[in-house]
Amino acid sequence: MTYIETKRIMRLLNLNFPNAFNHLTQQKDRDVLLQQWYRGFQSYPYVEVVNALSDYLSFGIETSTPSLGKIFGDLKQILVARQSLPQVDIDTSWSQVLRLSKCDYEQSRSNFYSLPVNVRKALGSPQTLVDIAYTNPNKNGVLKKEFSEKLRAILEEELLQYQAGHIDLKTIASQNGIYLLSKDSSLNFSRLVETENSFISIQERKRRL
Repeated sequence: MTYIETKRIMRLLNLNFPNAFNHLTQQKDRDVLLQQWYRGFQSYPYVEVVNALSDYLSFGIETSTPSLGKIFGDLKQILVARQSLPQVDIDTSWSQVLRLSKCDYEQSRSNFYSLPVNVRKALGSPQTLVDIAYTNPNKNGVLKKEFSEKLRAILEEELLQYQAGHIDLKTIASQNGIYLLSKDSSLNFSRLVETENSFISIQERKRRL
């Protein structure tokens, strides 16, 4: 989503939640807010953010005037729930680890740095590949469990960082050794894009009920 498109989202929010903007009495405060929202949602296509906001206005509002911070978090949760993050598969990663585990330290060291960042974090060091190579195959189940628990915790923390807006999809893909398709080839335009004129404020809806 571009900076200009973020401005459109903020206008829609101001239309529906005018009281949430009352504390922003100075233009510089509004500019800071706009920058925060731009950074938080710039990795999402505009159409997906608009659709998430439309659904949020339809059924996701718990209070009449939620804070902008809560709206930010709620929209992020909606978007994340609809999106498969580019993260490694744990079982596939373990199979890769077994294949690259060698008794020779230098070979394991070279293999270690060919693995995705998150898998390397779960292993800890090249020595782990050596240790796995020397371990009795009958104990692989125990090693797999330990590795899986560590990698799962790393992926869950990554998800939390993403939900909080601290990292973007490009960073996640990089840490998992996954190449993203270009935005143009991955967008889904199956839903109609609502324009600003199609949004009815909460106050207007109440008057119509």
